[in-house]
Amino acid sequence: MIASKPRLSFAQIINMNVGFFGIQYSFGLQQSAVNPIYDFLGAKPDEIPWLNLAGPLTGLIIQPIIGALSDKTWHPKFGRRRPYFFIGAIMCSLALFFFPFSSSLWMAAGLLWILDAGNNTAMEPYRAFVADKLDSSQQGTGFQAQSFFTGFGQTLANLSLFIFPMIIVGKTGAIPNWVFGSFFLGAVCSVTSIWWSMRTTPEIPPSDEEIKAIKEYNADKPPVLVQFLGYIIALSAVPLLIRLGLNSFINTDILNILTLPVFFCWIFFLEFLLNRYKHISAVNSIRLLISPLIEIIDAIKTMPRVMWLLALVYLFQWYALFCYWQNSSKAIAKNSFEWKLLNDDESKVKAKFTLFEDALKKFAIENKLELADIKKTDSTYTMLYNNWSGKLNMQQHLSGSDLQTLEAVHINDKKYEQAVSWTGLVNFWYNVVTFLVAFGLVVLAKKIGPRQVHTFCLLMAGAGFIAFAFVQNKYLFFPAITGFGIGWASMMGIPYLIVMSDIPKERYGVYMGIINMMIVIPMFIQTITFGYVMKHFLHNDSSKAVGFAGILLLIAAVATLLIKNKKINSNELAMPAGGGH
Repeated sequence: MIASKPRLSFAQIINMNVGFFGIQYSFGLQQSAVNPIYDFLGAKPDEIPWLNLAGPLTGLIIQPIIGALSDKTWHPKFGRRRPYFFIGAIMCSLALFFFPFSSSLWMAAGLLWILDAGNNTAMEPYRAFVADKLDSSQQGTGFQAQSFFTGFGQTLANLSLFIFPMIIVGKTGAIPNWVFGSFFLGAVCSVTSIWWSMRTTPEIPPSDEEIKAIKEYNADKPPVLVQFLGYIIALSAVPLLIRLGLNSFINTDILNILTLPVFFCWIFFLEFLLNRYKHISAVNSIRLLISPLIEIIDAIKTMPRVMWLLALVYLFQWYALFCYWQNSSKAIAKNSFEWKLLNDDESKVKAKFTLFEDALKKFAIENKLELADIKKTDSTYTMLYNNWSGKLNMQQHLSGSDLQTLEAVHINDKKYEQAVSWTGLVNFWYNVVTFLVAFGLVVLAKKIGPRQVHTFCLLMAGAGFIAFAFVQNKYLFFPAITGFGIGWASMMGIPYLIVMSDIPKERYGVYMGIINMMIVIPMFIQTITFGYVMKHFLHNDSSKAVGFAGILLLIAAVATLLIKNKKINSNELAMPAGGGH
């Protein structure tokens, strides 16, 4: 980049980060709506972590390579980072559009993989975009603008989960119709907000020397898409084959625990072989094909100490957050709406009736009947089944006791739907807190330092989660979650201020990707371990899971105190002044 970056006005910093709004609206739906959809489709509490595996794995694989590739990209018209977050936005929009049509757990899980891949493709270059565009005195405001839009986007996402159920009623299969409204709105927001930032914010062109260096680096490399595919294959093929080979001999739980060690042992061993034998023509060709992987591993090896300490903080921080997002709806439902987890017999009855409803829907279409009118006339599940089961020639019949159980299950489901809506409002509130305090944290970081700010915010978030676990009155969830709103504002921006001064400018993209690896690795660990913890230690009690998350955040706060980063001078983190590009 050029030596001196022009100072931007506050409006210009906001415009460049508007795209983060769409990304975070999508992420807000992922936090608050995806797990309830899994619940609607019949997932058990200890299955939820596995169904959320998409986020950690796509983040682990995709974010580093997007960062590495964007560091070595420049197009006179499209820029360096913008092509990547626009492609990510398109993927997000398509996944959000199709998600409400999920008819099974595995369809929903597959769409979550696409949604997460899009989110990761869009989000990683956005962090580097701020570092590219702003000088050190404005980077604090830039990162906290992203924190602001994190709060704003997720606020509207959660507000939609509260408002749409009041105006969009009924169900399509197992999915309430209000889900369609929330996800369709997210699909629109994802693309339009990114488009706005691309339209209003040009990137700073590299210097002639940097353009020459980029061209020389790419001169003997294959096209970006080929590098990307080669990276994916090189990264995943051997660990996948090892897993398949051991699948018949080792317990699945043990294999899951070994996944990460095997993955990292393989990529470092591969890098060693490619460097050791690069004088061999065939080996060097492979090395050029997967050069982004070589770049990422080299960056990890030379990573500043402050980033290793941040990784320790993130281990507890992000494990805790995944615990909260997976369990908040059920904790509120259990504590305040008298909802209970279905036992095996109740789950079987519900599954039988779901088959009946599918047959009824098909019958209605074939005979040109309105399903809504049928259900309106036959106002209870018992009447509906008794009046229509004979006409449908159902193979699986429901007994009289089953129908009584079904009525109770129906009432229980209604309680959970109400709790999901209320959870949307609670999560709406913590995101309101986030965007209200985001810029205030910039000022506070200037006065006392980003490390102290992040420690305080983690303590507030941990205390809030612990209080959340014991709340019975649904209105008291709002003061309990306020602490997390403050913590969330810090998590989205302050850690980047802690490490930015130690990161080489020419590696902003790859190191932003590595920081995001630090986020997804704890999430991956959570997905392969928390199901066991939830079942055997927390007894599938979602309230205890949220309290457990609070304890982990308190540990993260203590770990933050181990970080000793460079002192911020009096000009750092200044609020933006007037000025243009």
